[in-house]
Amino acid sequence: MIALSSSLCPTPSPPRQLLEHWKTRRRETALALALDRRLPPAVQRELVELSLPGGVLVRELAVPGETAPRRPAPRATSADRGERRAATELWRELVAFAASRGVVRLVASPEPLDLSTDSIEALRRRFACAEPLELEALEDERAARAQPALDGWRGLLDGVLKQATDLGVTLAFLTPTVWPHQCPNGEELGRLAEEFAGARLGTVHATDWAHARSALLGEPATSAPTPAPLFASTASGLWLPLPASAPAASPAPSQRAASPTAPHDSARLADACGLRLRLPLGTGELPLPAALEHLPETGDRVLTFDTACTAAEVERSLGLLA
Repeated sequence: MIALSSSLCPTPSPPRQLLEHWKTRRRETALALALDRRLPPAVQRELVELSLPGGVLVRELAVPGETAPRRPAPRATSADRGERRAATELWRELVAFAASRGVVRLVASPEPLDLSTDSIEALRRRFACAEPLELEALEDERAARAQPALDGWRGLLDGVLKQATDLGVTLAFLTPTVWPHQCPNGEELGRLAEEFAGARLGTVHATDWAHARSALLGEPATSAPTPAPLFASTASGLWLPLPASAPAASPAPSQRAASPTAPHDSARLADACGLRLRLPLGTGELPLPAALEHLPETGDRVLTFDTACTAAEVERSLGLLA
């Protein structure tokens, strides 16, 4: 099944306006709806209630980044016990609502570890200058903070997974991670999968994240996605290849634009755990037809666009999927 994410809808907007914008972008094609993490729980609930009577099937809810405008959602990796409990309660409410409305999947993004802001800013500056990124210092710092964060994820999953499994809702993490401060990464997801074997725990391979990671690290361009963790993907996120005239392959680091924020040099935004980057033209487009050959044969295809996309661009990507 092909789902079209609400990521193409401008926010904040009333749920009815979000739904109408989504419908105009899909034209007459029958597509399922995937709700993105920008939408607070109340907006998600109302949007689902508006969608189902009109025959729009909702396949996926994202764990929201905010519970209300400018109010960040509680984090499973927080050092505060009360915040961790609130995160577990939020997930339980989302699972219960999803199950009551036939939504099969709750998708979570990795959470940011509290690493050195200076180091992260240095990475952004180096990327903006098209220089190879140095991750060693951040990875060393990450090693000291990852275990408590992973324990936080274990506590949340202990409190939610049985409910989700009993209700038939899969909890899935976006993967692969792009930055060192994202937790859980692929290795950590594999460990969680072993510890919670038999539960409805899975992944969504975000093809755009894999491509962004290759561009950020200056790795050779490849059409094959990063190997998934030790458990099967339940869906794949696809990234719009923007202008038809844009090159599909990533250029060598030395050929990259010196200023990826310049409008004439940029493709679309890659939101890597809150660090909003513009990838230079040629690194920001995914060679979608080649990438499709490496995606799982089963599961959903979730088309993820930004708010600048047009109905014609949606149709173009649907044509590639046909």
